[in-house]
Amino acid sequence: MVRGDVKSPGWLRVSDLQTMEAVTRVWSQHGQARQVVGVPLLAVLRRSGWEAGPQGKSVPPREKHSGYRLVIIASAADGYQAVFSVAELVEGKTEALVVWSIDGKPLPADSGPLRLVVPTDSGLSRSTFKLRYLDLLDVRKLVPRTLPLD
Repeated sequence: MVRGDVKSPGWLRVSDLQTMEAVTRVWSQHGQARQVVGVPLLAVLRRSGWEAGPQGKSVPPREKHSGYRLVIIASAADGYQAVFSVAELVEGKTEALVVWSIDGKPLPADSGPLRLVVPTDSGLSRSTFKLRYLDLLDVRKLVPRTLPLD
């Protein structure tokens, strides 16, 4: 389920994701090359109504690219969580995928039906089995507003 600071929260179903533009990537899991099929996490966010936000001289600094001020907490069924910033998905080199297939087969019951895979990470720390929730949080709500430094 996608929830939190997003316009259109909703459930993540394999059938819904399969209607989106899927990508195939090679991902290393414990030194073994695996072929995964899924959709970019950013595409899932866009489907849920995420937008980059306004930009321009007339936009107050606190509101510029407001969509980049979100963090994503990906939660697995067992309570494991991984954190991403939207900015790293848009502007950085992070590629996170919501996958439903590994090596040409649906995910096994002990790791699916959906899994989050991060092919660009050097390790597995942000890859999650049994992905259940994607919570989007606006950091402006989490961090108190500070005064400019003199």
